[in-house]
Amino acid sequence: MQMGPIIKEAILVLWIRRQHFWPLLALPVALTTLLYLCDYWFLSDSSRSVGILLQIPNFLIFSFFAVACHRSILIGEHSVSRFGIPGWPHREFRFFLWLIVIYIIGGMFLLFTSEVVDRFVGFIGTFLGEELKELRLRLSGSKSIVYFPWILLELIPCGYLIGRLSLLLPAIAVDDQASLRSAWSQSKGNGWRMALLVGWIPILIHFLELTTATYFHLYIGRQLTSYGFGVYVGLFSVSQAFVRYTFFTIEVAILSLSFLKLSGWHTSLVPRKTPIDRRFTSTLPTQ
Repeated sequence: MQMGPIIKEAILVLWIRRQHFWPLLALPVALTTLLYLCDYWFLSDSSRSVGILLQIPNFLIFSFFAVACHRSILIGEHSVSRFGIPGWPHREFRFFLWLIVIYIIGGMFLLFTSEVVDRFVGFIGTFLGEELKELRLRLSGSKSIVYFPWILLELIPCGYLIGRLSLLLPAIAVDDQASLRSAWSQSKGNGWRMALLVGWIPILIHFLELTTATYFHLYIGRQLTSYGFGVYVGLFSVSQAFVRYTFFTIEVAILSLSFLKLSGWHTSLVPRKTPIDRRFTSTLPTQ
């Protein structure tokens, strides 16, 4: 599997079908914006455990959105409603539960590798100094953000596991019989490619998103009145949610095409093809 053609094909599919995918963004962007505002205005001083619990609604919103996108790409536009709202959401909740399981597996491995890396950094820090352990990114003004660059090393195996096991998710979206073992075997020989495409890139984008949000809140917040800052938070939350789900759409398309390429899956449903569907089918990578 070649990464360049997969990424190009994913962007091409979304561009050709943009009139279909724009409405699918409306509901998740609106709900995610509300979560951002609730988090900022009501939970900004809460404990870390509350912040982690807030990720559960984010995963649930993403699950409904991702299932609609996977089915649109792999089966056809006729398989989802205009705004991606399903009937009885059995498929979406199954997708959500397996998404949590995959990230729990990745998180458990992250804890293990972080312990190993921390001990290694502590060992070499005795020779090279404590400044090795952290990196300060100074923003405008006197405040700075402390980054631990070694966390990127810790995320390598986590992203690798998530990337390979993620092939289970499009299978669930199209009601195919699949398991973690089958997802792992399908990605054999393409593990590092899957890790890069749907494992590490989303993680790095998430770090970039957090850095950008922190910068704007610290820098712009000092220059606005309370009313102006409230307006800014609202506009920034909408923009952040929109950019996030635009990126998610590309990632889901990449995962769908990777699943199609590696699993050899094909739908048993009789597609009601539109001219756009036929154009898309003709551009799919050959098996």
